[in-house]
Amino acid sequence: MKKTTIVLLTFLAISLVCGFSPVFAGQPKVSVVIPGGLMLSPYFYADAHNLFKDVGFELKNHYVSTGGEVIQLFTAGDADIAVTSAGPAGVTIGRGVPAKMVRPIVYGGMEIIALRKEIQTPADAKGKIVAVSGIGSGTETVGRILMEKAGINTHKDCKVQVMKGPEMVAAAKLGHIDIAFTWPPHAQRMLADIPEAHRLMNTIEKWKEYLQLTVPWNFHHLVVKNKLLEKYPQEIIKMDQALQLAAKRLMAMPVDEAAQLLEKYTRQKAELVEVAIKSQNVIFNPDPLSKDDVRSSEVFWEYMYKWGYMKFEMNGEKGYWKLPQ
Repeated sequence: MKKTTIVLLTFLAISLVCGFSPVFAGQPKVSVVIPGGLMLSPYFYADAHNLFKDVGFELKNHYVSTGGEVIQLFTAGDADIAVTSAGPAGVTIGRGVPAKMVRPIVYGGMEIIALRKEIQTPADAKGKIVAVSGIGSGTETVGRILMEKAGINTHKDCKVQVMKGPEMVAAAKLGHIDIAFTWPPHAQRMLADIPEAHRLMNTIEKWKEYLQLTVPWNFHHLVVKNKLLEKYPQEIIKMDQALQLAAKRLMAMPVDEAAQLLEKYTRQKAELVEVAIKSQNVIFNPDPLSKDDVRSSEVFWEYMYKWGYMKFEMNGEKGYWKLPQ
């Protein structure tokens, strides 16, 4: 017994000196900051079904309301991993936060909803009031790029108002806005509740057409601090693989079953979530990072730099952890 105790204490001492963590000391704790909503579905599924259990981390999830809060906490050092879109991620990395994007976990999710029947083409948007979720947000950036490609400079030709998703829905019902750059399920609520509401364009198809890409714009990414990538590369790969598996399983599920599962995370009724999934504007991504994924993010950053949202130029090499070969 005495000999065993001495051996054990010797092992602990060596472990501490050499920087090793004994197996029974537990897994390293990793803080993840996440906004709510349908666009985070692969993460929610993976978490709810214990797909992260073999990653090698003890994940501590912090749920917040907006992408702005995600970036604020991530930049302040209160999170090791963030789930956010390419625009805010690029701004954060470009400002010097030591982090990299791993892979988009979802595509699409942005809708341009016209709220008056006389607005039938992008040209009809001149002089109109456009609601956006935030300057530099993924939905705002995609909407402005698509409108600019269609010939409308929303910075000059439209009046822009910033508001959260539920506020957009309320403002739309009251007739205070003409167009909304929004996302599911708020878009589906507008289409269901406002008689004149309609999609101004098929945003996914127009993105691929205008930019000659095989994928829609990529939305939320896994964004990881460099110190974690350097220390635990295999664990991050496993985490990403768990998200790919979650996307595959969600895509294989009956839509009504998936909607019921995701209801509590989206904070929306299951029937609205179901309609949003059926709209095919939200695409869960089960695939590894592609060259078109990287190019899609570079388009984000090029326009954000052009508009003055970013004071520096960004590219895939600066933004992504491992570029596709």
